[in-house]
Amino acid sequence: MLFYGPPGTGKTELARALVQASGMRAYQVRSSDDDGDGLNREGRLSAYRLAQRLFARRRGAMLIFDEVEDVFEMSDPLFSWMRGRGATGRQKGWMNRILEENPVPAIWVTNATDCFDPAFLRRFLLPVAFVQPPRSVRRQMVESHLGECAVPPSLLDELADDAALAPAQLGSARRLWELLPEAPPEETIRAGVAALRTLLHGSPSPRRRRAATRFDAAFLNLAGGVSPGAIVRALSQHGHGSLCFYGPPGTGKTAFAEILAEALDRELVARQASDLLSPFVGETERNLARLFLECDPSQSVLLLDEVDSFLTDRRQAQRSWERPRSTSCCSRWSATPASSSPPPI
Repeated sequence: MLFYGPPGTGKTELARALVQASGMRAYQVRSSDDDGDGLNREGRLSAYRLAQRLFARRRGAMLIFDEVEDVFEMSDPLFSWMRGRGATGRQKGWMNRILEENPVPAIWVTNATDCFDPAFLRRFLLPVAFVQPPRSVRRQMVESHLGECAVPPSLLDELADDAALAPAQLGSARRLWELLPEAPPEETIRAGVAALRTLLHGSPSPRRRRAATRFDAAFLNLAGGVSPGAIVRALSQHGHGSLCFYGPPGTGKTAFAEILAEALDRELVARQASDLLSPFVGETERNLARLFLECDPSQSVLLLDEVDSFLTDRRQAQRSWERPRSTSCCSRWSATPASSSPPPI
């Protein structure tokens, strides 16, 4: 199996829990020698092969191979990066046999698969992607880590609202509180989380939109005569839908999305164009695809703000990769006029 996802999302912990729940015994592939020095790629693979041989006839054994990015390191990083894939080197066949001929079941754990060759990836029996959980689960995680720290529930709710906080960061905040028992708990946890978040994400807290005035859906002027309640009922009945909010700035488009998410009892996942746009070819599309994959469709409402930044008309394309490659004709659909009835949701 291959467990992959961002650091601190519980990959290794789940692997150990899975082995324990299966009644098996876990063995960690070593990453250092007898002197405590770190093993290189060949050393770690040798340790893995030795463990496979030692436990081949022992029933109930499971190997956990953690931090395997360095095992698939590139022999020529620059050339491999230009090709858009990891280098396989001259030992590709040997590596394929290691992945296929394993008498002892193994869980490989990695933070990223960018350096993996597709030939290696397809040989894993079960790849498991780790993503950030929805807010309801994050609230339980915050309660589990910091519920005994004598902090107000408002702080726990605030931390649960931050999707960038991984379980490992919450655990670090808990350990910091334990090391400073005389300090105010709320101040200690806030400072610890802010410092880690600044280090990992560049800001001490998530970006929050502050409304200039109080929003009241009763004064929302929607074109076509459709009421906000009708939209809520339609989304509640069908469970999914795509809405396009357009109009002058300051007319309540983003605020209405927040009201919809609250009415549907779902988490609002808001992303701006600056969060998704990338200067590299194809990276913006991958960011969008990753965003949709990471959102729970049954628990979330996804808000893409300022989408005109990457949904421009292709007739305005200036570069070759921005133009369609097909020569077939396409029909262009105009936006629904404000005076006509909107299409059904």
